[in-house]
Order: sequence, then structure tokens, then C-alpha cells
Amino acid sequence: MQAKVVSVRYDAGLGAFEARVDVERDGRSFRYPCRIAAQESAPRDWLDAALTRQALAMSDTPRLEAPAPRAGLLQHLSDAFARALHPRRALSNIPVRASDPRRPQARLH
Repeated sequence: MQAKVVSVRYDAGLGAFEARVDVERDGRSFRYPCRIAAQESAPRDWLDAALTRQALAMSDTPRLEAPAPRAGLLQHLSDAFARALHPRRALSNIPVRASDPRRPQARLH
């Protein structure tokens, strides 16, 4: 399977690139209209990769599942920091049931 980005143009009113991406599969060609919001000075290789990803997402071609990313050092540090700031939920002395006798009932006159 191959994908080829064709006829890229920038729409200044939308602030987006529009293109047609041809995906060849089993000797047949499928065309997908794609739009990516980006600045006009976006690098062409990044733009081609983003448009190709969008076309392949629209395609019904089965794809291999990407492996889940492993948690890195920054993720572990972030989790530890969050646990240090909020070690456990504090219990409240405020009753939450409306039928609790300690909770005053509203009286409408």
C-alpha cells in the first residue's frame, strides 16, 4: 500500500492546507480529500506526513495496532509528584444524605 499527496493548496481564509491523497491498495487507487490546520510556513515533510496519516485513517485498510508507549521517567515523576500533593482524599464531616437528622431541612413558607 502506498500513499501519495497530490495537489496541495493553502486556504488563507481557513488557515489550513487542503490536498488530495491517493492511496494505492491491491492495484486500485482511492482518493481522499484531506485538510490540516497549520501555518503557511509549515514544513512540507511534516505536512505530507500529517495528510497521509489523515487519509490512511479514512481508509478502510486494516492496519497493525501500534504498541502502547511505555511510561518514561517523566511520567513516573509526574505520577509521584501528584501522589505527594494529593496522597488521599480527605473525608468530610458534612453529611451528604438529605435524610440525615443532623442536616437542617429547608422550610418553605
